[in-house]
Amino acid sequence: MKKTCFALLNLLLTATYSNAETHHQLTMMGSSNEPTVADQQKQVGARALQLTCYFTDVLRLTQQQAAAVRVVTLQKLQQLDPTAQGQANAKALRPVAIVLAQYDAAMLHILTSGQYSTFRWIEERQPVSQLLAGSAK
Repeated sequence: MKKTCFALLNLLLTATYSNAETHHQLTMMGSSNEPTVADQQKQVGARALQLTCYFTDVLRLTQQQAAAVRVVTLQKLQQLDPTAQGQANAKALRPVAIVLAQYDAAMLHILTSGQYSTFRWIEERQPVSQLLAGSAK
């Protein structure tokens, strides 16, 4: 399990490094400071990986569970991000309550009963998962 978390953390660091390098190159070329849609999608992917690593550690997920959690977390964040998948305006976003209900249902199918109980407790009481899921702005 630690190997899974370290592998996910390694992917996060690699993505962060390449994103920082790309940003540095764009800055040196004199481009605008506004992030592109591709940059926003990378940030969403990085946040999904952060949450997955967090849940892998706290809930002691197996490799299969961690992979499934990463997929559903990425889907959740993409559905809540107005720049993801080319959604240019906020009106195209799905209602937050529906997205969160679908995410909760997906997690119920992935996790064991004890893990799910802990997941719900974290979601209700610990703000850290919400901070990681929030915008990087």
